[in-house]
Amino acid sequence: MASIGVSAPRRDSEPKVRGTTQVAGDPAMPGLLHARLVLAHEAHAMIAGIDAGQASALPGVVAVLTAADLPIAAAGKGRLYEPLARQR
Repeated sequence: MASIGVSAPRRDSEPKVRGTTQVAGDPAMPGLLHARLVLAHEAHAMIAGIDAGQASALPGVVAVLTAADLPIAAAGKGRLYEPLARQR
């Protein structure tokens, strides 16, 4: 076989290297919202309270969600089953 050990150029290499390849996340979608997680400054700390007032007042902010806003019936107990922190 003449093709064994022969380098074959990929047709899609150049657009990928130049950054011109279109991917599923590229097109703009009207009405699409983006989420931004605010992470804790401390690795292990009790949550005394969450003041979402300043974040809600920023232009373009549609909603500020906390764990209290997401009544999720988890399959188990503990932080592993909750998407947002509640107490710690």
